[in-house]
Amino acid sequence: MAIEVLTKDKEGAEGIEYFGKVDRRPDGHIASHVPGWYLTEHIDKLTEDINYIDKQLAGGAIPDEKRPELQMTLKKMKERKESILESKPNLTDAQKDIVKRTTETIGKKISESMFTRDDMQKGTADAHEEARRMADPCIKLSGDEMILAKKVGAKISTDGEVSRTDAERIWKFNRNLQGLNADTEHLRLNARKG
Repeated sequence: MAIEVLTKDKEGAEGIEYFGKVDRRPDGHIASHVPGWYLTEHIDKLTEDINYIDKQLAGGAIPDEKRPELQMTLKKMKERKESILESKPNLTDAQKDIVKRTTETIGKKISESMFTRDDMQKGTADAHEEARRMADPCIKLSGDEMILAKKVGAKISTDGEVSRTDAERIWKFNRNLQGLNADTEHLRLNARKG
C-alpha cells in the first residue's frame, strides 16, 4: 500500500485552483490569462446558443439530414459549459478567509501603486510611469499572496514582486469568487497623492 506524502497544505492557499482542466493546454500549462468561469458574458452567450439550438431541434426547424450533426454540436456545447462551471473553485471556509484577506492586502498594494483619479483627470500623472507599473514588477507579495500569484501564472521577479496587471488579476478573481464587483478603478479612489 502506497503512502501519500502531502508536502503542501491543500486546505490553504495551495489548494486554490483558479484554472481548471478546461483552462489548460494538453501539457497542463494555463492557456489563457483568465479562467473560463470568470468570463460570465461568454457563459451567458454559450447558454443562449444552447437554448437556441435546443429550440430549433425541438421545433422541427432543422432538416433530418442536419439533425445528427447539430445534436453532436449541442452535446459538445453543453459539455463545454458544464466543464467551465465545474472549474470554478469550490473553496473551504479557510480558503474563503484566505481569499478575503489577500483581496484586501493586494487591493491596498494596488491602490498604493496607482496615481490618484485627480492626477489622471488633470493629466498630471506620468503616463510612462503608469505604464511601467502596469507592466513591470512593482508590487511586493508575501505568504499567501505569493502562492496565489503562482496559481494565476503571474511573472514573479527574483525580489518577489509582480506587475500591477498581475496583482489586479489575483484581486479580480478573488473579488469574483466573493461575489463582489471586480472593477479595479475603484481602488484608484484610495490612491495616495504623489
